[in-house]
Amino acid sequence: MRHFSQFLNEFHGIFGGLGTGSALHGFRGNAWTPPIDVYEAESGFIIVAELPGFDKEALEVQVEQNTLSISGERAQRIPDGARHVHQMEIPCGRFARHIRLPEDIAVDAIDAEYKEGYLIIRLPRVSRE
Repeated sequence: MRHFSQFLNEFHGIFGGLGTGSALHGFRGNAWTPPIDVYEAESGFIIVAELPGFDKEALEVQVEQNTLSISGERAQRIPDGARHVHQMEIPCGRFARHIRLPEDIAVDAIDAEYKEGYLIIRLPRVSRE
């Protein structure tokens, strides 16, 4: 069993944290960046993106050159009958997140589902048999 500090070193080596210049980041030119959580399981990784207010068809998940890309566009929703906008904090428009994947991910077996405002992506590791 590996030690927790070893796990943290591996995690930061794979994902590089959540800050600027990291492997896990959003493009700076986007109107907004949805929050994501990254979990490690024995079988691989699970990425959860908080994306309320989307139609499932408006989301795109792709893997290219060992990078997972999540993108989409959320339409601005102003209620019928609204005369003035006094405050708008709910982000809208296009977004994109790009996550560099570890080398041992079975890209052909990646699974994604959108449920209750969350995009859940399962990234299984390559079988070592």
